[in-house]
Amino acid sequence: MTTFFLHCFATYLLLILTFAALMSLSTSAPTQPDLVQIISRYILLETSRKALKGKCPFHKDQATSLMVYVEKNMFQCFGCGQGGGPIEFVMAIENKSREEAIGLITMTK
Repeated sequence: MTTFFLHCFATYLLLILTFAALMSLSTSAPTQPDLVQIISRYILLETSRKALKGKCPFHKDQATSLMVYVEKNMFQCFGCGQGGGPIEFVMAIENKSREEAIGLITMTK
């Protein structure tokens, strides 16, 4: 009788712990790398009205045509058309594949 009780209690405890682990996974949002921090390693960014701006590193830029939208965590160059998020920026500037760029970003966090 006590063995049966211990077995039921262990099973119940395991179910509670599994449920708690699943709940914490579903409520935690994945964090995206900070694009401003990444781009700032390569170029100087200036404040603008709704975004940050800088000289695009992907082409010869005389003006500040690269715009970084902080709230969206996205960038766009109005000179060459290059744009995207943190992964796309690292892919383009380091000439890496998507997996390699993700690896570089996670290493520097």
